[in-house]
Amino acid sequence: MSIEIFKIAKNTQLRKICIKFYWNDAKNGLG
Repeated sequence: MSIEIFKIAKNTQLRKICIKFYWNDAKNGLG
């Protein structure tokens, strides 16, 4: 159970990081 939660938390963390990098790239591309 805790392993599943850990996996989900890890995935959301990675997703946040990916979104952050994606938005930084988008800003650089537009600016």
